[in-house]
Amino acid sequence: TSKLPNGRLRRTAERRYTGFFVYFLATSPRASTSATPPSPPQSVSAQALARLQALFEAGNRHSSSGHFAEAEQAFQEVVAALPSLAVAHFNLGNARFAQSKFAAAAESYGQCVRRSGASPDEQELAANAWNNLGNLYLQADARSQAWEAFGAAVACEPRLASAWWNLARLAADDGARGLARLLVSEAIRLSPPQRLEPRLTLAPMLLD
Repeated sequence: TSKLPNGRLRRTAERRYTGFFVYFLATSPRASTSATPPSPPQSVSAQALARLQALFEAGNRHSSSGHFAEAEQAFQEVVAALPSLAVAHFNLGNARFAQSKFAAAAESYGQCVRRSGASPDEQELAANAWNNLGNLYLQADARSQAWEAFGAAVACEPRLASAWWNLARLAADDGARGLARLLVSEAIRLSPPQRLEPRLTLAPMLLD
């Protein structure tokens, strides 16, 4: 299974968009349950939407089975036809990230951020995109941009524990131990119980 810098690719949420089941593959552990899908584009026929739904679901299946090139192709077709569908850009970014296509992944996450709405669920999606962008910046050793991206993630969704852990890691690496302790405390408070124990093993390494 391919891994991102700060977490395994995994399914963490499920949404609908005109019949699409959407599988987020970000580092966020919190599942969304109250998404309000946007209205389908009037220019897209029911037949075309059915085909795009099939492509979207195929992309999800390919991602789940580790066939990221096939997932990328499927999601590319979806965003070409429905460029306003932020979550398709997000999943496309994950498929590219898993193939180490970092520049292309960053573009997809950027499209996701720009196209996410103001609802809580859309802001959660944008937060996950920012968090993955932060991981990309860390891959490129662009630490100031990583700070900004993880900060944008928690601004969009203050309950995104993985972004707080990432900020704590940056603070510790920069020698800002006091700030790192505060960030670790917030990350621990927000982490779901099933994910807290593995993270706690990281805390002493950040703060020693």
